[in-house]
Amino acid sequence: MGRYWFLSKETKKKMSNSHLGKHHSKETKQKISKSRKGKCIGNKNPMKRPEIKKKFQGKNHPLWGKIGYWAGKKRPEISKRMKGKKLSEKTKKKISLALKRTFIKKNKKR
Repeated sequence: MGRYWFLSKETKKKMSNSHLGKHHSKETKQKISKSRKGKCIGNKNPMKRPEIKKKFQGKNHPLWGKIGYWAGKKRPEISKRMKGKKLSEKTKKKISLALKRTFIKKNKKR
């Protein structure tokens, strides 16, 4: 899916083509290499190992059964504050567009 799910294929292609033929300088490659030294990347990451992964699944996961910040405290508070407020047509359109984007994004994942 990625973070550019809402862009057209043509736009994505243009963005991709804009980077073709460009290479990192030796200095930049060294900086990248230095910043990655000692990091657990890919299969070296202990959380990727099957035995560790299994330890943190289901009820053993630290966030198992926890209620999120918005679902727990904030949502009812905000809902109460917004009761009776009239929204402008511009705001209604913005909300509608945001919800449509979310709905489209969720359906594309399936």
